[in-house]
Amino acid sequence: MNRWTGVTHSPPWGRALVGVCGLVLSLATSAAAQYFPGDTTPTTPAAPGTNLTRLVGIGSVAAIGTSGFRLTPSFRYQRGAVWLADRQSIAGGFQTTFQFRISNPGGLIQWSPTGYQQGGDGFAFVIQNYAAPVVGPFAGYLGYHGIPRSVSVEFDTWWNAEPGFYDPNGNHISVHTRGAGGNSASELVSIGRTTAIPFLKDGATHTVRIDYQPGVMQVFVDNLTTPALTVPNVDLSSLLSMTDGRAWVGFTAGTGSAYQTHDVLSWQFGQTGFPLVGDGSFPVTGTPTTPQPGSPTAPYVLPTPSSPTTTPPTTGTTNPPFEFPPY
Repeated sequence: MNRWTGVTHSPPWGRALVGVCGLVLSLATSAAAQYFPGDTTPTTPAAPGTNLTRLVGIGSVAAIGTSGFRLTPSFRYQRGAVWLADRQSIAGGFQTTFQFRISNPGGLIQWSPTGYQQGGDGFAFVIQNYAAPVVGPFAGYLGYHGIPRSVSVEFDTWWNAEPGFYDPNGNHISVHTRGAGGNSASELVSIGRTTAIPFLKDGATHTVRIDYQPGVMQVFVDNLTTPALTVPNVDLSSLLSMTDGRAWVGFTAGTGSAYQTHDVLSWQFGQTGFPLVGDGSFPVTGTPTTPQPGSPTAPYVLPTPSSPTTTPPTTGTTNPPFEFPPY
C-alpha cells in the first residue's frame, strides 16, 4: 500500500496510456431505475415505474462529462467515493456494468513479478447498509475500510506487503466483507479473489460486470461471457443486515505515496441495468479528517455522514469502531 501514518507503499507499476471512453449501454426498463447525476429538472424522463435517483460524492471526486466520474486525481493521499443517493433493491439480485480507466501513475515505484511498476492503489465497487455519502481511509485501504455492513469488490493495483494485508500481488480482484462489522482491506476477510485478470492500470478502458443472485456473485472483466471470479454462498441480505432488501451502492478509491487517476467512465445498475444520463454534476462533501489507521487490524472510526442528502444510520451505528476479530 502506500505509506502514511505507519503504512508504506511496497514496490509497483510503470506507466499508463490514456485510454478512450466507451460503453453506451441502453437498458432502461421498468424494473431498473435511471439516475440523473445532479440535474433536478432532467431532460430525459424516467421510464414508468422507475425511481429517479441521483449521485452524491465525498472527498476527491468530480464529474466527467454526463456519464462518468473521477474518484481520485493522480495526487498523493487522495480518497473519494461516489454513491447512488437512494438505497437500491439488492436482496433479490442485481446486475451492474461499468467501464473504468486507471491512468497517470506517479510516486513510489514498486518491484513486482512482472517488473517495476508505478501507481496506486486501486478502487472498489461497494454495497453497504451504513449511510451515504461516506468514505474510509486512503492508500491501500481503498476508501472502503471500516464501513460496516458492507461488501466490497476491490480492484487492487498495489501490492501491500505490510503485515496484515496479505495481498497476493499488485493486480488482483478480491471480495471483502466482515458482515455487520467494519469491513477490512486485509485479505484475511476475503471471501473470494483472483489474480487471473487483465492488467488493470494500463491506461486502457476496461469493462466490468458484476452479477449477484442470492447465493452467488460473479465478476466479469473485459470478457463478459466467462466470469473471472465466482464467489459461492453469498447472502447479501444477511451480510448487510438488510430489513427491506435495500442498500447503497457506489465506488470508493484511494491513493497514497504511490498514486494514479481512478475514473469510472460509465455505469449501469439494476436488475437489468440502467444507463447514466444527466448534466454530470452532483453534490460533493469534503474529505473527512479522520485519522488514518496504522494497519488493517487497527481501530478505525468512520466520520459521521453530514450531507443533507444522507439518510442517517440507525440508532447506535454512528461512528462505529473498526474492531478486527481474532483469526
